[in-house]
Amino acid sequence: MCRGWRGCVDAYYFHREIDPDDPRGHPGKDILQQITEVDRPLRLGNHARLRESVRRHGDEVEVFSAHDP
Repeated sequence: MCRGWRGCVDAYYFHREIDPDDPRGHPGKDILQQITEVDRPLRLGNHARLRESVRRHGDEVEVFSAHDP
């Protein structure tokens, strides 16, 4: 249970995308993201930054997506 900050983000669809140790996409949701993305490098960069935040501060911050509650 997180005792620090909680952050709901709209930057990814599937929780495994920001897993810092073994990131994985979701086949159906990956297709949706590719169809709706405006800037692929920016989207993937956001995923990388979120993974790094979870890696560094996972004990202080709980990150979850509005698309994958």
